[in-house]
Amino acid sequence: MLKPIVTISQDFSFEAAHSMPKQTRFPGQTHVHGHSFTVKIELKGEASAEEGTIENFELVSSKFRELVMKLDHTMLNDIPGLENPTMENIGLWLLGLGLKIDQRLNAVTVGRPTLGQTCKVQLPEKRASMVDGETAPFRADALAA
Repeated sequence: MLKPIVTISQDFSFEAAHSMPKQTRFPGQTHVHGHSFTVKIELKGEASAEEGTIENFELVSSKFRELVMKLDHTMLNDIPGLENPTMENIGLWLLGLGLKIDQRLNAVTVGRPTLGQTCKVQLPEKRASMVDGETAPFRADALAA
């Protein structure tokens, strides 16, 4: 019998500044400016038959709040790994570090709600990569690099 997979999510928000020096096509973004960001953390797994959940939401919140708050009221370009702080790179950074917190992390969505923009970074269904034609285990540290 197939077991259903459940996805739960927790939303966070933070305020940060950045500049986009590599976005030469959009000169208005090259100077320092700020945004209100949202982050959605998604965990995926099988619900426990005993408890009926994959994780207590309070635990999810406490596990990931510290990670997201590392970005709050910062200059994103000054954070190692976010020298080019596009929404895609912020999502990849959070996913890479978040997998060290909980391997059930499946996706991170970063948004700028005042602009109506979101970017979802999601792991492939099979957490593996192809190396010389063979399947290798997915490496969370590869994302954090």
